[in-house]
Amino acid sequence: MNFPRQKKALLLLMLTLVAMLIAVSCSGAEPAPEPTKDIFSSSTGMKPAQMEKARAEAAAAEEAKLKDWQDSVAKRRTESDAKDDARRAASAESDAQTTADRAAWLKDVKASEAKARAEREAQFNEFMAAAAKAQADQEKADQEKAEKEKADKDKGDADGKSSDEAAGPTDAEYEAALLFVHDVFDARYPTGKAILNADRGAAALKKYGVDVTSGESIIDGLTLTIHEDGHALNGSLKREDGRENYYLIAQLEDGTILDFAPLGLTTPNKSDYFQGISRSAILLDSQNYKRPPADCKNCILSPHDGDGEWGSDGSYSSLYLTDAPKSGVITHYKEGFPGFDPDFIVSTNDSFDSGDQGYGMLLEETVQYAGSLAWKYYVDDIEKTRGSGKHGMLQWLWWNERYLKLVREEYPDEHEFL
Repeated sequence: MNFPRQKKALLLLMLTLVAMLIAVSCSGAEPAPEPTKDIFSSSTGMKPAQMEKARAEAAAAEEAKLKDWQDSVAKRRTESDAKDDARRAASAESDAQTTADRAAWLKDVKASEAKARAEREAQFNEFMAAAAKAQADQEKADQEKAEKEKADKDKGDADGKSSDEAAGPTDAEYEAALLFVHDVFDARYPTGKAILNADRGAAALKKYGVDVTSGESIIDGLTLTIHEDGHALNGSLKREDGRENYYLIAQLEDGTILDFAPLGLTTPNKSDYFQGISRSAILLDSQNYKRPPADCKNCILSPHDGDGEWGSDGSYSSLYLTDAPKSGVITHYKEGFPGFDPDFIVSTNDSFDSGDQGYGMLLEETVQYAGSLAWKYYVDDIEKTRGSGKHGMLQWLWWNERYLKLVREEYPDEHEFL
């Protein structure tokens, strides 16, 4: 049979037809587009090459901007560093000039102090010479008078007794009284022993008229003696070893002395470095109205008189805040100052009085009033013994506060020196 052959021919025919159909279909069709081809070109209207060029140009522009920014930052940093270097150089130059100026200033200060010290010593020597001459003249006159009286009177035991009574306690009696005082000081107030020491104590008891007839009378007279001889002791010690000031504060039970010797503030109304401020200037501060002087005709810088918010001071201002400094010293009392009274005229003069003393003596008085109060406390007799106590201490502490506040706010150069 030819059936397998016919089947094979039919299969070959079919394959031939399929091949022809495929060839025909391929020859008349366009190539299929890629799925993502021309997506951006269709949305932007640009060809892919154009898109690629645009991207490159944008990247170049961003890179240029970044470079410009980096260059700007570097330039600013360079300029800032240059300014910092210039400031440091100027600061170094200023510091060098300041150091040179201060060295010159200190040289002038030392020269001025040496000159001032020499002048003070010369004045002191003149004073001591005059005092010695006056004392010698007085002793000579007293001797001549005594000899005349002695020649005019009978020489008898009664006259001798009368002469002894008029002479008062002997030096030996004051020395004995000092031994008693030192025993009291050892038990109650060692600082008193440093002031009324063995070298000067007996003379101080005599100078300030302490009644040495009994222990009670001696104790009663020590407040004034400790206070005043404390001034004398500090005044003598500040002239030693080139010091400009000296303040004995206390002596401890073991004998240790607490003291200090700050620079400057030595002479009335000025320091050794520049013009100072008189303590009477506190009468022109913003606090004086609270407790002004009372009936003090010599407190010429006080715009107030009589009772204030805290009463009045009828004791200390008339002793310590009198008179006024010379022209140009007080500059703060003017329009704008708290409590300024345009009708009050600030007085000035060139004469010296207690109120012309500066902070050195203001502090000196405060130290001595503290000593007076301490002595009264240690003998359990705050207000009964003679001399100032709590009232004086509070007054001087308040004056210190006011003085320091005034110079801090109105005279900064003076305050910096203090």
